[in-house]
Amino acid sequence: GYPGTDMQAIADAAGVAKGTLYLYFAGKEELFLAAADHGFTRMREGVAAEADLEPDPLRRIRVAVRAYLRHFRDHPEQVELMLQERAEFRSCKTTYFLRREAGRDKWQAVSRDLIA
Repeated sequence: GYPGTDMQAIADAAGVAKGTLYLYFAGKEELFLAAADHGFTRMREGVAAEADLEPDPLRRIRVAVRAYLRHFRDHPEQVELMLQERAEFRSCKTTYFLRREAGRDKWQAVSRDLIA
């Protein structure tokens, strides 16, 4: 888990020197948040790649939900990252909430199309 992990353990697992990690990340918090952000970005890109091909709003929502669930089935570590991120960083907006807000307009437009 996040609290019990240090940069040396991460470097050892990655097979790199600890200093190499510090070339890219200021510390384990920045590294953790980058990993969570990367996973969330991959999920959103995968959902969009499938959903954006569907012109019908109801089918677009169905395709998006299935792609979303499939992503987490295929990448359960991303669920773990999101849960840990929310638990560890309660005082700030997490990647999940920031990314969700960034995509809100797109899905509100789909909802408006569905209503129309």
